[in-house]
Amino acid sequence: MGKMSKHLLCTVADDGFVAMTRVMLHSFAKHNSWFKGDVLVIHGGDKCPLSEESKEKLSNCCSLNISFEDVGDLYLPIMSRVLKHKGNEQNIRTLVGFYKYEVFRDRGYERSVSLDGDMLIQDDIGYLFDNPSKMLFCLDGIGNSFSGDLGPGEPFPSKYNEINTGMMSVDVSSLDPNFYNILYDFALNYNYAKHSLPRNEQTLLSRFL
Repeated sequence: MGKMSKHLLCTVADDGFVAMTRVMLHSFAKHNSWFKGDVLVIHGGDKCPLSEESKEKLSNCCSLNISFEDVGDLYLPIMSRVLKHKGNEQNIRTLVGFYKYEVFRDRGYERSVSLDGDMLIQDDIGYLFDNPSKMLFCLDGIGNSFSGDLGPGEPFPSKYNEINTGMMSVDVSSLDPNFYNILYDFALNYNYAKHSLPRNEQTLLSRFL
């Protein structure tokens, strides 16, 4: 399979998520030796801190070219608005999921793939990087099961009415240059008081798309 030369693998990690992220990166490297792209670990602010010690542990877990990007408190205004209308911080771990929107930011790569750090990669997943789709997502199926193929234009079963941001593959080069900014503004100005948001960033992204 011919693979493009400019790939980016993104993941979000904080000091409490290092062990799982190391497993994900190591297993990805083991089964995807063809990968010559870059890995970007997103972190930042008080909600998603990553110490120098943690960075060193991640950098040394495999032979991948790993770098880190501190987005600071960029997503704090969005997270604060969600918390205000949810009334508690019980979902603060999933609120950090908004950091995964960074996969849509144009960093000069042809395709960016975002994977959750608690994944175990057991095979070659090159199809996520070499794919004709502008965007590729998996369905959210927590507590559900679904088997069978969907025909052209056939809607997802109602219990699968959201995407799952645990895996996102994006042909960034084909997006509107302002796509990320438009998405960020949508999240920042969303009417959280009027509309429920059961699964935070993935519910919002599903409604945006």
